[in-house]
Amino acid sequence: MHKEGLPLRRAHQLSSASRHAPLHPLFSAVFGNQHFVYCSSDYGASWHASAAVSGLGECSIAFLVDAVDGRIIMDCRTNAKLGRAQLVWTPPPADAAGSCAPTPGKVTFPKGLIDPGCQGSIINAHGALFLSNANTTTDRSHMTVKRSDDQGASWSAGVLVWAHRQKNVLRESEMSPIFFKDSVRG
Repeated sequence: MHKEGLPLRRAHQLSSASRHAPLHPLFSAVFGNQHFVYCSSDYGASWHASAAVSGLGECSIAFLVDAVDGRIIMDCRTNAKLGRAQLVWTPPPADAAGSCAPTPGKVTFPKGLIDPGCQGSIINAHGALFLSNANTTTDRSHMTVKRSDDQGASWSAGVLVWAHRQKNVLRESEMSPIFFKDSVRG
C-alpha cells in the first residue's frame, strides 16, 4: 500500500453500513501530500486504500447522505486564494469483487467557502451538512458554521460563532465547533 516510514499526518474515521457489508470502518489519511480513504471489509483485520488525491491540505470527512448510501464528502483546506475544496468519494458497486475502497470524484471549490488555510470540520446531522471554519482569508478568526441542504452544492452564509475576542454562548442543545484560535498558520 505505502512505503514504510511515510508519516501519517491526519486521520478521520467513519463507519459505513454500505452495500458491501453491514459495517465498514472507514478513515481518511494524509501521507506526504497524498490523501487517501481507507476501508476494511473484515472489521479492521486488513485495509484497502483508495486512489490518491494530491494538492489538498488537511481534510475532514462526513457521509454525504448517510451510512447506507456510503458516499463520503471530504472538505479540505487549500490556501486563501483557492478557498476550501471539497470532493465526493463513491463506494464501489455492490457486485464489485475485491477492494471496498471508494473512488474520488472531482475536486471542486464551492462559491463562498473562503478560508485562510486552516483546518475546518464537516459533519452530517440528519441529512444536512454543517461546515465550521475560519470565514476569512487572513487569520484564525470569524469562526463560522455554514449549512448545506443540497449535499454540498451550495452553502448558507453561515452563523458567526466567534470573532476575535467576542464570546458567543450557545444553548446546550446546539452544536458548537471546537477550534484553535492561535495565529499559527500551516
